[in-house]
Amino acid sequence: MLEKFISLVAAMEPQGKLLQVQPLTGGVSAETTALTIQDSKGQIIKLVVRCHGQRDLERNPHIASDEFRLLNYLYSAGLPVPRPHFVDQGGMYLSRPCLVCSYIPGSTLTTPSSLPSYLKQMADTLACIHRLSIGKLGFLPQQEEHIAAWLSQPIEPLGNGLADEGRLILQATWPWKQNNSSVLLHGDYWPGNILWQNERLVGVVDWEDASLGDPLADLASTRLELLWAFGQQAMEQFTALYSLAHPLDTGNLAYYDLFAALEVAPKIENWGLAAATRRAMEDKLYSFAAAALAVITS
Repeated sequence: MLEKFISLVAAMEPQGKLLQVQPLTGGVSAETTALTIQDSKGQIIKLVVRCHGQRDLERNPHIASDEFRLLNYLYSAGLPVPRPHFVDQGGMYLSRPCLVCSYIPGSTLTTPSSLPSYLKQMADTLACIHRLSIGKLGFLPQQEEHIAAWLSQPIEPLGNGLADEGRLILQATWPWKQNNSSVLLHGDYWPGNILWQNERLVGVVDWEDASLGDPLADLASTRLELLWAFGQQAMEQFTALYSLAHPLDTGNLAYYDLFAALEVAPKIENWGLAAATRRAMEDKLYSFAAAALAVITS
């Protein structure tokens, strides 16, 4: 494998030298590796190589080049994202498509000293993403196509008949009227994809699920993630902060909340969680979904 990385570096930086290869952990949908190289000017640079998984490649065979184009646009717009350096869509060097980006010094933050500041920075950054012009992003998929495809498939029971009832209601009411302009959706905006340095938000990573659609889709999935991470009050505080930064028609938020919960429910068992942690997450997810269903049926 080392020889393949040497070839990759030679393609990116013909006069460069590979100094270190370090596999990175934590990724689910992509295999990530940190490379330390010396460029043609003698500077030491740290890069991250992302090789997308088979599921993502089947969903979008051009996912590496699409993510490269998206990151280039976001970086140029001043968003806190990795700077894209190189893309190998054909899998010439690592036997599958890969994307090479700058390394952002920082780490995820699970116990912020100031939760209000943490939530405000997350909300403001998501609002900035949603305010971007999408005129040049027509190569991205439409979120409504993803929802429609999911609604056409059977899903795993969540318990107490909620999944079946929720699915039937979402199917019966689909397509939901879109009262907000379509925006760029990150698709997986949660604490695990946010990098911090000295409790300042410095990076938003893992853009392979990006699409175009109603901003409520991102808001709903992030609400669930924050419920898991910090509880009900933090989730509601984030929602209020985001709404101040990017006012929306939230009349259909319950539909997206319910969709976010039911879509992710069957995946939890594959996350390698301790039994107690899994039960706690499932309990919160059930409450989140039940609350959304109650709003829809009221």
